[in-house]
Formats: sequence, structure tokens, C-alpha cells
Amino acid sequence: MANQSQQQTITVIPRLLTSADVAERLQVNIRTAQKIMRSILHINIGTGKKNEHLRITEDMLEEYINARIVMPSRPVLSNKNPQIVPQIRAAGTGKIARRPVR
Repeated sequence: MANQSQQQTITVIPRLLTSADVAERLQVNIRTAQKIMRSILHINIGTGKKNEHLRITEDMLEEYINARIVMPSRPVLSNKNPQIVPQIRAAGTGKIARRPVR
């Protein structure tokens, strides 16, 4: 009966994402995923930089994504001073510079 009176606490370890998991979720290649993982809060399971095994939790990835949200900038248009977009014309004689053939 002593066992029933004691409460056991169970710690749930969140799933750790590998660079392949991060690459798949962000739709980037693995090298880019590894660079992203190094730039944010991460877990290094390996024994050093040469033998690193980076992992992040889903919360860490979610924080990274939320920090990267950008609001689009819209020009403020008013009837008093309408904004005019200037036309851009290509300058030059139309010749294309070519590299010498070796």
C-alpha cells in the first residue's frame, strides 16, 4: 500500500528533430537545415564540433519560424499625392560582354 500512496512523476521528453526532419519541414536541403540549426538554440548530442549530432525540439523550430514571419510592406496611397512608379529602361548599346575562350 505504500506504493499506492507515492505519486510517480513522469517526465515526457519531446521528440528531437534531426537535420533531415528540419529540412523536410522547411523544404530546404540538409546543409541549409544544419546552418539553421546551428544559428538557433540547439542540442549537440555528439562529442564535439567534428562529431556533432545536432537536434532541436519542435518548440525550438516553431520559435524560429515565428521569428522569421515578415509583414509585407505596402505603399500608402492617397488621393492627394498619388505615387507614380517610374519606368526603368535598359541602358547600353545592347552588346553582351563575352568571356574569352581558352
